[in-house]
Formats: sequence, C-alpha cells, structure tokens
Amino acid sequence: MSRRKVTDHARREQAARRDCRRVRPARAGSAEPAAAGASPSQEVALGELLAEFRKRLTEEERLLADLRARGLDWGRIAAEVGGSPEGLRKQLARAVSRVAGALGLEGFDA
Repeated sequence: MSRRKVTDHARREQAARRDCRRVRPARAGSAEPAAAGASPSQEVALGELLAEFRKRLTEEERLLADLRARGLDWGRIAAEVGGSPEGLRKQLARAVSRVAGALGLEGFDA
C-alpha cells in the first residue's frame, strides 16, 4: 500500500503541469531580454517626439541639425551655410536646449 502511494505521488508530480524536470533553473547572469532594443511602442513614441522636436526648430536650425546628423564637422557646415563654426555650434545648442525645455525633457544637455 505504501509503495502504491509513493508511485501515485511520483506520477502526480511528473504530470505535465507539475513536472519539476521541465523547469530548468536559470543560471546567474544568463538571462537575456527578448530584444535588446526598444519595444515597438517605444519606437513609435520616440519617432513622434523627434517629429515634434524637429517641428519646433526654425528652418535654419533644422538645416544645421541635418548637416550635423550627416556627420559634417562645424568647419564644413560653416563653409556651406556661412558664419563661424563656433557661432553655428552655439546656435544649434541653444535651439536644442530651448526646444527640449519646451517639451519638458528635463536633464537634457545639448
């Protein structure tokens, strides 16, 4: 009788829902997130924020941002647009700070 009880208990524990063998303990540091990047909803939110940010820049500030995003240095931008490299850099930095403050992006330093 006790042998049958032990056998029944083992059978119950090894059922699909309770089988302790199907769950493997995670090793420390081995857990990887499903995706390292942003979630789709975060991607959409960031895209909308960027669009609103660009909309609040003036046409000249948007041009400076686009040229800088293409990887041009300030000397080359100054030669293309006109003005001093340091002045254009400061102009864009002030514009970014102004728009970031208007959008409530706290702790944002240009």
